[in-house]
This record gives sequence, C-alpha cells and structure tokens, in this order.
Amino acid sequence: MLLTEDTIEMGAIRKSLEMVKGKQFKKVLDDTNEKIGKKKDTNPKEVESLQSIMSVLNMIAQAPEAVKALEKGLKIEDLYAAAAKMNDKQKKINDLWDQMTIDPEMSAVLDKSIIDEFTKEMQTRVARLPDEAFLPNTDEQLDGYLKQKKGVRVSKG
Repeated sequence: MLLTEDTIEMGAIRKSLEMVKGKQFKKVLDDTNEKIGKKKDTNPKEVESLQSIMSVLNMIAQAPEAVKALEKGLKIEDLYAAAAKMNDKQKKINDLWDQMTIDPEMSAVLDKSIIDEFTKEMQTRVARLPDEAFLPNTDEQLDGYLKQKKGVRVSKG
C-alpha cells in the first residue's frame, strides 16, 4: 500500500529507520528502488512493502536534518524532535511531518510545559504501537490529551 496522510504504518516507519541506520541515505534510496524493480514481477507482496518503505524514505528525504540523524541511528521517538525543528511550510507539504507535529496555531496558545509533557507521552505511546498500526495524528492526539489530562478544550478558529 502506498502511503497517504492517514495511512502511514508504523512498520514501514520502523523498517525505513532500520534500513538507513549507519548507511548513506541516498544509497538506501537507490538500493530500495533497485530491489523494487527486480522483484516487481516475482514478489508483489514484497514490492508493496518496499514501496511503503520508499514512501516513508521519500518523505524523510525532504528534511535534511532528519536525514543526517537517521544515518546515525534515529529512533521513532527522535523523529518527533526532528519534525519539531522544521519550519511550518516544510511540515505542511510533507504528510509524515504534518502528522507528527502540533499545529502552529495550537502551539501558540499552549504553555510550553504542556506541549513538552504531551510530546514526551506521545513519543512513548507511538514507540509502543504495533507495526500494523497507523501513525496517529498529533493534533487529534493533543486534543484528546488536553480533554483527558487537563480538562481543557482548545478550539481553532
């Protein structure tokens, strides 16, 4: 399955991170593309998995700071820190980063300590998700967190 905003599977993210660890990012992209070409006619299920991984790698490739960290061995939790450092325009044009970051309007009205507390909890929860689970939308998770933990409802607009 090719990935869209609502279907970024945790397994594809984990496999992407593992494939890049300790390697040059561009080489991993090239090798994965080559594998897809070789297996296209013989193993459709593996090709589908590789295409999902490729989608994640292409989204990550749009953030040079994340690429450098990935090559050193980034974990899923670390992707949140990389995403937070990106500018708002970069986040909105990339499904992965958009899913992993808090809307700028929302973060502008919240205390930094609440955001930090939520982010830490979110990183822990996401790291525990099974491979077949989809990456949760951070804004939706924040809304639920504020209602449940803080008894607060924040509406945009």
